[in-house]
Amino acid sequence: MTNPKPYETKAQALFGEVCVNKALVQAAGFGTRSVPAFVSEWIVTRYTPDGVLNDEARQNIRTFLNQHLPTRDQKEHLKAQLQHGAMLTILDQFSVTVDLQRNELRLAAALFYNNQNRQPGLLTHYDLVVFDEAQSLSFNNPGEIIGVLKDYLESGSFARGGVQKVEASAGFMLLANIPLDAQKRPRHENLFRELPAFLSETAFIDRMHGILPGWELPRIEQSFIATGVGFKADFFGDVLHHLRTRAGYEQLVQQRSSITGTNDRRDLTAITRLATGYCKLLFPHGALTDEDFAAYCLTPAISLRQRIRDQLALLDPEYAEVRLGCA
Repeated sequence: MTNPKPYETKAQALFGEVCVNKALVQAAGFGTRSVPAFVSEWIVTRYTPDGVLNDEARQNIRTFLNQHLPTRDQKEHLKAQLQHGAMLTILDQFSVTVDLQRNELRLAAALFYNNQNRQPGLLTHYDLVVFDEAQSLSFNNPGEIIGVLKDYLESGSFARGGVQKVEASAGFMLLANIPLDAQKRPRHENLFRELPAFLSETAFIDRMHGILPGWELPRIEQSFIATGVGFKADFFGDVLHHLRTRAGYEQLVQQRSSITGTNDRRDLTAITRLATGYCKLLFPHGALTDEDFAAYCLTPAISLRQRIRDQLALLDPEYAEVRLGCA
């Protein structure tokens, strides 16, 4: 192990047990097992209390993995058990019962509100709900799903099955693969061409704040993985959770924003919220210059929203071409 850098020593002194040496996690020998970051960090912290990864610690970690974390083949066996309604025990003291619905995605009840047991859905329980592989999504009731989603994305509340309006604050994200050309650029100008038709409704797209150009993001390389002292993943997640409701950032953004090219309420709301998010992530202390705000918060937010407006103008003549900017 290399000698710790000054900031690493200071971080460990100030934050103590919520810090972990990421190099130990990388060197612990988890192999190809799909272990969440916060779990691997917890395991390493448990077996290297003095910060030393010796042979005894490695053996203890291997023993724990073999006893508690399934291999790929074991996962398939567990999946089959779950599909037959079996009760499984994981990590000794935790048990879970899973009901897998086959051939039918009962998303409205899970996402919004279950009218049978009168329980609110995922949007009321989490900070963010993500639909992965959106290009392959299929619902048995897409009209209802998109209708309630439009209501929620517009007002922050929804109603289903005659119940009173339910308030929620979860973010909503779609992750999708689209075809790229040889230059790693979108093959089609219409970014929604490969997505299901119910996700291409312009009234729905307009309610989304922005489009992140995934084709511009680099593939994750080994050199990107942290190898120094840093926050544990679960602690950092908790920091981000509390930042969501911390007051003052939106007012800071509104005072400094000078958006040009639109007076549309959805444009202004989207840009303000996106810029507020950048401010929380990059300047959580709230102290930044006007130049930094424009470069790192406002301009990226405008860029994300501009892609929404470009798609709307392409898909529907009702939406005029708009060029967003800042003074």
